[in-house]
Formats: sequence, structure tokens, C-alpha cells
Amino acid sequence: MINSNIYSNKPLEKVISENHIKYINYDQLTESEEIAKGAFGHIRKAVWKVHKLTVALKSLRTDVSSVNTVEDFIKE
Repeated sequence: MINSNIYSNKPLEKVISENHIKYINYDQLTESEEIAKGAFGHIRKAVWKVHKLTVALKSLRTDVSSVNTVEDFIKE
């Protein structure tokens, strides 16, 4: 999750609320496996249990502190 003490997470909250990015709780996932490390964090492959669908999980590094960096992460 994003540390709101570092910067505003409003851009990320906006794209989630508009369904441009789907937020899935970790307890709904299984078979998680790291597939890459990017500039902003880690990318993992997992299975969304309810839908039996393979999904990509993008985790933003906690040391990323710029609003511009968060916006670039969203665009990626």
C-alpha cells in the first residue's frame, strides 16, 4: 500500500474508483510468483481465486515519494 504520510495518493485513489485499475485484496489471490522488478516496484503473477483468472500484480515501492512518479506508475 501507499504510505500517505509521504505524499498524496489521490491520483491512485481516483483511477481505482474509476475502475481503470482493479484493486484486489491479497486474500483473494493464490499462486503468487514474482515475474519482474520495475522502476516503481515488483510485478507478480497470481491467480484470482474467485474468477480463476491469472492477473498481474503491480506493487509500488514504499520509497517512491513523488506525485509525478505515482502518476507515471498509473500510466504504465
